[in-house]
Amino acid sequence: MSGTQELTASFVDSVAWPIAVILIVFVLKKPLGAALANIRRAKGYGVEVEFGERADAARDDAKAVLDGLEQQGVVTETSVDSATASAEVRRDEDPSFAVVASWELVSSAVRELYGASGLTGLPSTASTRRRVEALHRAGLVDDTYVSVVRELVDLRNVVAQGQQRVTHDQARAYVEAANEIVRASRALAAHLASPAQTVPGSAAP
Repeated sequence: MSGTQELTASFVDSVAWPIAVILIVFVLKKPLGAALANIRRAKGYGVEVEFGERADAARDDAKAVLDGLEQQGVVTETSVDSATASAEVRRDEDPSFAVVASWELVSSAVRELYGASGLTGLPSTASTRRRVEALHRAGLVDDTYVSVVRELVDLRNVVAQGQQRVTHDQARAYVEAANEIVRASRALAAHLASPAQTVPGSAAP
């Protein structure tokens, strides 16, 4: 083989692999893009399913909290009506807004309950989670109440931080759970503020 032929062969070898890579990328661009999109959709679907299941469970537990207070005579039909939360999911609005807005109602109701409890020691800037923990230590709320509020704040953060876009049905489950906790919190706050009332589950003095 002459020097010219060897040089030509060497040149062909040096450019053949890059050209092959470019051709492979070009040919597989669309299939790879579709595959990656499917992976992203599958991952997102899993998160959506988890959010929906957690919101449903929180709604059931919140209903149990309200039912328990009704059995103790803390919550009456009048107190529930007067403490009804206004959060709702509108079809013409982003459901994420309903999640964030209903959480603010929960936070406000917990603050009212903490104020009615007469407890002290927390600064005015204390988080809702800390207020709930203080109420729990004082025996004013049970484990289920604490669990629901923790779940609601965790799910709210997922939405507020843009990690999850919820459907209207998922938002509705969340809002219903939030509304139940708001009703329970405000009814309990009204009960504690009434004269000669005792803490639920405790013995009268």
